[in-house]
Amino acid sequence: MKLNSSDAAYLLASIGGFCFIDSAVIYFSIYYGSLPAVSADCPVTVFPPWYSQYFYTLISALGFLSILIYFGVFVAYHRAQSALPSNVLNQQSHNAMQRRLTVTLGIVCFSTLFLFTIPNGIYAWGKWTKTYITIGSLLGNMIRMSSIVNVVIYIVRQKELRTAMVKLVIPQPKVSAVTSDANRQLRLRTAL
Repeated sequence: MKLNSSDAAYLLASIGGFCFIDSAVIYFSIYYGSLPAVSADCPVTVFPPWYSQYFYTLISALGFLSILIYFGVFVAYHRAQSALPSNVLNQQSHNAMQRRLTVTLGIVCFSTLFLFTIPNGIYAWGKWTKTYITIGSLLGNMIRMSSIVNVVIYIVRQKELRTAMVKLVIPQPKVSAVTSDANRQLRLRTAL
């Protein structure tokens, strides 16, 4: 299955439509809905009580959808790689790089499942069953840690990303041609 520009436009329009509808739901529920209740999750809230149930359910569903998409990419890549002959040396190095990226996506998929999707699912279950989650701070920290862990996984597994991050974090001194020519002439004068 190949995606073209019309598929991308449809996807972006769908995301924009969802964001508009979600924002409208929040707006109308705040200004025209019932008064918000103070909850154990957040003592100062402006959202109605049902919104956290909606939010955690939506985040859980989207998290599971992203896991399914990751898994589909992983399986499709492995099927495509097994069907291709790999007799060219250049092709083998490209395949090794692609395989490493695919395994990295698999690792990120499982870290997203265990650190983001499952904790949000537990919160959603607690909201639907009106059960107080006693390990809420642990789950909240796991959700926050998910993004950091995913970046660390990408940096550890991908050499190109690691070198780019080093260049981004540690600025390299810029040597201009004029400066190097001046230094070269100074060295020649001192040598004579």
